[in-house]
Amino acid sequence: MPKVNTASVPATFLTVQGLRGIAAVMVVVYHSLGLWALQIHTPVTGFWANGQAGVDIFFVISGFIMPLTIRRTGHAAADSLNFLRRRIERIYPLYWIVTTLKVALTLAVPAVAVYGLGSSYHVIASYLLLPSFHPDGSVTPIVPPGWTLTYEMFFYLLITIGIACGRSLRWFMPAVLVPVALLTFFPISHRIPIVRTELPLVLEFLAGMVLAWGVQRRPWLSKTLPNLIIAVLAFSGILFLNDTSLSRVVVWGIPAFLLVGAALNMETKLGKRIPALMLLIGDASYSIYLLHWFMMPVVKHLEQMHRLAAIRSEASTVVLGVATSVVAGTCCYLWVERPINRFFHVRRRTALAAAKYI
Repeated sequence: MPKVNTASVPATFLTVQGLRGIAAVMVVVYHSLGLWALQIHTPVTGFWANGQAGVDIFFVISGFIMPLTIRRTGHAAADSLNFLRRRIERIYPLYWIVTTLKVALTLAVPAVAVYGLGSSYHVIASYLLLPSFHPDGSVTPIVPPGWTLTYEMFFYLLITIGIACGRSLRWFMPAVLVPVALLTFFPISHRIPIVRTELPLVLEFLAGMVLAWGVQRRPWLSKTLPNLIIAVLAFSGILFLNDTSLSRVVVWGIPAFLLVGAALNMETKLGKRIPALMLLIGDASYSIYLLHWFMMPVVKHLEQMHRLAAIRSEASTVVLGVATSVVAGTCCYLWVERPINRFFHVRRRTALAAAKYI
């Protein structure tokens, strides 16, 4: 087996952080357009749907980050629970806060909720990020954007199992994820809370892992022009391709893979030139992603105000949606998410320091 090149792998990829910010804004734009469609009583499908591809970029990035995280924490079976604990600490606290906020608002002001909370099981499953049926019939948690986190946690759980069993993830993950993706071609009972057409999305995690293994094994191509061309073509595909006859993994997943790969190749040339605001939005992307759903009613209320009602348009809805979501998400990141992450980081360092004296 070729020797893994770990010395040349940076601790942080600024290009990836920039892409996280772009992906978050894409999702906000998509839901802002959905809000406009509802306001003018037009089917949402008649608008630009490619903003959903921000999720595909997120999944490729998640797949890329995990092997690098494991490389820094160790490969022994004893590290499996440590890995899972860190993932839980990263995902659940903020998600629980946002979910509790949604529950509280729904109970306090039922009129603002399009749907109720559903059954007790749905509430519990939502908190645990287990797939369950929303009152509208979809397979989404109480906070709808959280459906992607269900896939994220499934991905993390597989990695945990692979580490605990002492299996090489380069063989274990494809052996599990490929069959899961193929389930989309087999009939599944409608009572099982699984959307078959979404199952191939797990291949995007695998695509990101392939990029990470490539970074670890050898230096990436550093010529800017070829990678810039690949990035432009891949992003153009994400923005404009929307052939519903093809799998989402083909239409958006492959371009997302090429885009993230090209961005990684340009890290040394482009990373330090990325604007600080773009990096901040990338850092706050998780908070933006979770909170932007709450901003849509705010945007609707703002546009109904006397002075804004006269200029209300598709463009104004998108601008207000992005602006309010980015501001709210960034504030949440600075005042809530980052302090939570710092708390767990300090606690881990304290535990490691104390262990040295045992």
